[in-house]
Amino acid sequence: MNFWTWKHTVLALLLALLVALLIRCSNRAAEVASWASLDWEGATPAFRKALHLDPKNAALYVEQADELENFGKLDKALDLYHEAIHLNPNSYYAHVNLGMALNRKGEWDKAIAEFQYILRCNSQDQDAHQYLAQAYEGKGDDANAAKEFREVLRMDPGNPVAKFYLASAATRNQ
Repeated sequence: MNFWTWKHTVLALLLALLVALLIRCSNRAAEVASWASLDWEGATPAFRKALHLDPKNAALYVEQADELENFGKLDKALDLYHEAIHLNPNSYYAHVNLGMALNRKGEWDKAIAEFQYILRCNSQDQDAHQYLAQAYEGKGDDANAAKEFREVLRMDPGNPVAKFYLASAATRNQ
Protein backbone atom coordinates (compact mmCIF):
# COMPACT_ATOMS: atom_id res chain seq x y z
CA MET A 1 0.00 0.00 0.00
CA ASN A 2 1.53 3.31 -1.00
CA PHE A 3 1.64 6.35 1.27
CA TRP A 4 -1.37 8.13 -0.26
CA THR A 5 -3.61 5.08 -0.08
CA TRP A 6 -2.57 4.50 3.55
CA LYS A 7 -3.27 8.15 4.35
CA HIS A 8 -6.76 7.96 2.79
CA THR A 9 -7.51 4.75 4.69
CA VAL A 10 -6.55 6.37 7.99
CA LEU A 11 -8.63 9.44 7.18
CA ALA A 12 -11.63 7.26 6.30
CA LEU A 13 -11.29 5.37 9.58
CA LEU A 14 -11.02 8.61 11.53
CA LEU A 15 -14.08 9.99 9.77
CA ALA A 16 -16.04 6.80 10.58
CA LEU A 17 -14.95 7.08 14.20
CA LEU A 18 -16.03 10.72 14.32
CA VAL A 19 -19.46 9.84 12.89
CA ALA A 20 -19.84 7.04 15.45
CA LEU A 21 -18.91 9.42 18.28
CA LEU A 22 -21.37 12.03 17.04
CA ILE A 23 -24.15 9.46 16.96
CA ARG A 24 -23.22 8.24 20.44
CA CYS A 25 -23.09 11.84 21.75
CA SER A 26 -26.46 12.71 20.24
CA ASN A 27 -27.97 9.64 21.93
CA ARG A 28 -26.27 10.66 25.17
CA ALA A 29 -27.57 14.21 24.77
CA ALA A 30 -31.10 12.84 24.59
CA GLU A 31 -30.48 10.87 27.81
CA VAL A 32 -29.08 13.95 29.53
CA ALA A 33 -31.98 16.10 28.31
CA SER A 34 -34.50 13.60 29.65
CA TRP A 35 -32.61 13.44 32.98
CA ALA A 36 -32.47 17.22 33.22
CA SER A 37 -36.20 17.47 32.60
CA LEU A 38 -36.94 15.35 35.68
CA ASP A 39 -38.08 17.09 38.79
CA TRP A 40 -36.13 16.43 41.97
CA GLU A 41 -38.75 14.01 43.25
CA GLY A 42 -38.26 11.95 40.08
CA ALA A 43 -34.48 11.88 40.51
CA THR A 44 -34.51 11.00 44.22
CA PRO A 45 -35.50 7.32 43.86
CA ALA A 46 -32.62 6.72 41.43
CA PHE A 47 -30.13 8.21 43.88
CA ARG A 48 -31.66 6.30 46.77
CA LYS A 49 -31.29 3.06 44.82
CA ALA A 50 -27.68 3.86 43.91
CA LEU A 51 -26.87 4.76 47.52
CA HIS A 52 -28.55 1.56 48.72
CA LEU A 53 -26.28 -0.43 46.41
CA ASP A 54 -23.14 1.53 47.36
CA PRO A 55 -23.76 3.53 50.57
CA LYS A 56 -20.13 4.53 51.09
CA ASN A 57 -19.62 5.99 47.62
CA ALA A 58 -18.75 9.65 48.24
CA ALA A 59 -19.05 10.44 44.52
CA LEU A 60 -22.76 9.54 44.63
CA TYR A 61 -23.31 12.05 47.42
CA VAL A 62 -21.50 14.73 45.38
CA GLU A 63 -23.63 13.95 42.31
CA GLN A 64 -26.82 14.04 44.34
CA ALA A 65 -25.76 17.33 45.94
CA ASP A 66 -25.10 18.79 42.49
CA GLU A 67 -28.62 17.84 41.42
CA LEU A 68 -30.09 19.34 44.58
CA GLU A 69 -28.27 22.60 43.84
CA ASN A 70 -29.73 22.59 40.34
CA PHE A 71 -33.19 22.43 41.92
CA GLY A 72 -32.43 25.24 44.36
CA LYS A 73 -32.04 23.04 47.43
CA LEU A 74 -28.72 24.51 48.55
CA ASP A 75 -28.95 23.64 52.26
CA LYS A 76 -29.63 19.96 51.54
CA ALA A 77 -26.80 19.99 48.97
CA LEU A 78 -24.42 21.35 51.62
CA ASP A 79 -25.37 18.46 53.92
CA LEU A 80 -24.59 15.96 51.19
CA TYR A 81 -21.23 17.56 50.35
CA HIS A 82 -20.34 17.30 54.05
CA GLU A 83 -21.41 13.63 54.02
CA ALA A 84 -19.24 12.99 50.95
CA ILE A 85 -16.27 14.55 52.74
CA HIS A 86 -17.00 12.45 55.81
CA LEU A 87 -16.89 9.32 53.62
CA ASN A 88 -13.84 10.46 51.66
CA PRO A 89 -11.96 13.32 53.32
CA ASN A 90 -9.65 13.60 50.30
CA SER A 91 -12.41 14.00 47.73
CA TYR A 92 -11.30 16.92 45.60
CA TYR A 93 -14.71 17.35 43.96
CA ALA A 94 -16.55 17.28 47.28
CA HIS A 95 -14.31 20.05 48.67
CA VAL A 96 -14.47 22.17 45.50
CA ASN A 97 -18.23 21.83 45.14
CA LEU A 98 -18.75 22.50 48.85
CA GLY A 99 -16.63 25.65 48.58
CA MET A 100 -18.53 26.86 45.51
CA ALA A 101 -21.88 26.18 47.20
CA LEU A 102 -20.72 28.09 50.28
CA ASN A 103 -19.71 30.96 47.99
CA ARG A 104 -23.21 30.95 46.46
CA LYS A 105 -24.74 30.97 49.93
CA GLY A 106 -22.52 33.87 51.04
CA GLU A 107 -20.78 31.85 53.75
CA TRP A 108 -17.45 33.41 52.88
CA ASP A 109 -15.32 32.25 55.82
CA LYS A 110 -16.38 28.62 55.36
CA ALA A 111 -15.77 28.85 51.59
CA ILE A 112 -12.35 30.38 52.22
CA ALA A 113 -11.49 27.49 54.56
CA GLU A 114 -12.46 24.93 51.88
CA PHE A 115 -10.36 26.55 49.17
CA GLN A 116 -7.42 27.00 51.53
CA TYR A 117 -7.65 23.28 52.32
CA ILE A 118 -7.53 22.46 48.61
CA LEU A 119 -4.55 24.75 48.13
CA ARG A 120 -2.71 23.09 51.03
CA CYS A 121 -3.12 19.83 49.10
CA ASN A 122 -2.18 21.37 45.74
CA SER A 123 -0.88 24.93 45.75
CA GLN A 124 -0.92 25.01 41.94
CA ASP A 125 -4.70 24.50 41.61
CA GLN A 126 -5.65 27.52 39.52
CA ASP A 127 -9.39 26.99 39.98
CA ALA A 128 -9.03 26.90 43.76
CA HIS A 129 -7.07 30.17 43.67
CA GLN A 130 -9.81 31.76 41.57
CA TYR A 131 -12.64 30.49 43.79
CA LEU A 132 -10.69 31.61 46.87
CA ALA A 133 -10.28 35.06 45.31
CA GLN A 134 -14.02 35.21 44.67
CA ALA A 135 -14.72 34.24 48.29
CA TYR A 136 -12.39 36.98 49.52
CA GLU A 137 -14.09 39.42 47.17
CA GLY A 138 -17.52 38.41 48.49
CA LYS A 139 -16.28 38.88 52.04
CA GLY A 140 -14.99 42.34 51.13
CA ASP A 141 -11.33 41.42 51.65
CA ASP A 142 -10.01 43.20 48.56
CA ALA A 143 -6.34 42.82 49.47
CA ASN A 144 -6.50 39.01 49.65
CA ALA A 145 -8.82 38.84 46.64
CA ALA A 146 -6.30 40.83 44.57
CA LYS A 147 -3.44 38.64 45.84
CA GLU A 148 -5.26 35.47 44.74
CA PHE A 149 -6.31 36.95 41.38
CA ARG A 150 -2.66 37.93 40.77
CA GLU A 151 -1.72 34.31 41.48
CA VAL A 152 -4.35 33.19 38.95
CA LEU A 153 -2.81 35.56 36.37
CA ARG A 154 0.65 34.22 37.14
CA MET A 155 -0.63 30.74 36.26
CA ASP A 156 -2.85 31.87 33.37
CA PRO A 157 -1.88 35.33 32.06
CA GLY A 158 -4.98 35.49 29.86
CA ASN A 159 -7.55 34.66 32.56
CA PRO A 160 -10.44 37.08 31.87
CA VAL A 161 -11.99 36.91 35.35
CA ALA A 162 -8.73 37.81 37.10
CA LYS A 163 -7.96 40.54 34.55
CA PHE A 164 -11.42 42.07 34.97
CA TYR A 165 -11.26 42.02 38.76
CA LEU A 166 -7.80 43.56 38.94
CA ALA A 167 -8.69 46.23 36.38
CA SER A 168 -11.89 47.05 38.29
CA ALA A 169 -10.02 47.18 41.58
CA ALA A 170 -7.44 49.54 40.09
CA THR A 171 -10.23 51.82 38.85
CA ARG A 172 -11.96 51.79 42.26
CA ASN A 173 -8.71 52.71 44.01
CA GLN A 174 -8.01 55.76 41.83
